[in-house]
Amino acid sequence: QLNLRSSVEDFNALMLAVVTLVEETGIQFSLAIVDTLARAFGGGNENDTADMMTFVVSMGKIQEFLNCGLMVLHHSGKNVQLGAHH
Repeated sequence: QLNLRSSVEDFNALMLAVVTLVEETGIQFSLAIVDTLARAFGGGNENDTADMMTFVVSMGKIQEFLNCGLMVLHHSGKNVQLGAHH
């Protein structure tokens, strides 16, 4: 489980793993999937704008680095009226 919201070390470890994978296999990405937002959010508050923006910035860096589409999976909450909140 990686903290892609606020851990530079985790972010860099992921990018290094991706570079190694590409070099070893020649795979080219067309879509990266983060499964799920909660697992990659590093204990942040999903309802806090500042926490979410740092995550969004990191996702943009991943998308730019891989030069591909990016999808973040997020489960909806149990109370439908509250939307995707926990």
